[in-house]
Amino acid sequence: MSDDLVPREYGFVTTRSNRYGEWQNLVYGSTREYEDEAEVEENHSPLVDHPEYPTPRAILKRKPEAIAEEAPQRNHSIRRSSLQ
Repeated sequence: MSDDLVPREYGFVTTRSNRYGEWQNLVYGSTREYEDEAEVEENHSPLVDHPEYPTPRAILKRKPEAIAEEAPQRNHSIRRSSLQ
């Protein structure tokens, strides 16, 4: 399509315009970044070791001495002196 046949509407630009060059740079830059990220993810191992743990086969029970007799009571009230 020649430049003379490009509609003069919103969203259409000629290949010789500055806006076309800006859009072309934006598109090229975004596709290159995506390709670079994919290449980095493919070629590198994880930065942190992930150990493998055995799959649990049963529910473990607590030892009797690990169970608390009574949970401590907490006071959630707000004192006026602490607000000032």
